[in-house]
Amino acid sequence: MTASRYAAPIAVASLRRWMARDALSQALAATLDEMTGGDDNAFTIRLKEPFPLLLDGLAKISSLVPFIMPERTAKTDSFQQITDTVGSGPFRFMREEFEPDHKAVYVKNADSEAPDWASGGRVVKVDWIEWLVIPEVSTAAAALANGEVDWWENPTLDLARMVAADPDIVVVDTDPLGSMGLLRFNQLQPPFDNVKMRQAVLAVTDQAEFMTALAGDPKDWKRCASFFTCGTPMANDAGSEALTGKRDVEAAKRMVAEAGYDGKPIVVLDGVDLPTSHSHALIAADLLKKLGLNVELASADWGTVVTRRASKKPVAEGG
Repeated sequence: MTASRYAAPIAVASLRRWMARDALSQALAATLDEMTGGDDNAFTIRLKEPFPLLLDGLAKISSLVPFIMPERTAKTDSFQQITDTVGSGPFRFMREEFEPDHKAVYVKNADSEAPDWASGGRVVKVDWIEWLVIPEVSTAAAALANGEVDWWENPTLDLARMVAADPDIVVVDTDPLGSMGLLRFNQLQPPFDNVKMRQAVLAVTDQAEFMTALAGDPKDWKRCASFFTCGTPMANDAGSEALTGKRDVEAAKRMVAEAGYDGKPIVVLDGVDLPTSHSHALIAADLLKKLGLNVELASADWGTVVTRRASKKPVAEGG
């Protein structure tokens, strides 16, 4: 297993930090016998049993990415934010110009090297980039239309259609696979520590209801009953009847009763500054109310949502 451009001990330290947080890497870690550095050009991973997704994990370019970083940085506690931002690749991060929740600035890196898929150099056409945070989508659309910004990532579908009417703006679908929305239960705390409660919600969940709220026109979304993204090699229909069968509210209410639900509040986390999260939270809260559950919609910015989501305290204590 070669470690391109990085000394082996550095790669090992970085991967150990990654394995403490990433879901796929945690599954890998359970099969790990040892991971050691051989020399400056290679390191060794020895497994106790086969793990077919080993290379996929090391090569992943989506969160959480197994970035290789300086050893001093890699030794930072896995649950502590890294402050030693060094920058690499085509651009350097300008820490002194960083404004949290507003702007990040990157300048062209004078050092260059040949690109190698997700690593190595790139051909840089501009001297600097300002990455702006504009939470309000209509403001972002106006900034693009007025030439105040050059590019907008993930526009909402209604505004994407609007800006597409401008001959100077090009709207491109960069990901034909799309993304999968998830309704994730807190299985550590009542009432969803009871499997019957989770089954009750599944019995009434309709993908079309969630996707219509988010995307509207069915031509802009598709059903997927696979537990893995449809259109990928791992997609399959195992267990799909739970999502494709008839929705049954009365059967769901019976399961709620069998679970012994006592009427305690159920908190639905709602990230209002992310359109996908916000629309799905509204539908989820309404769905739970239809089952007679006591629902509290906790609306906040995404940063607050993920902080509360990480808490394992009871709901009454802010968990």
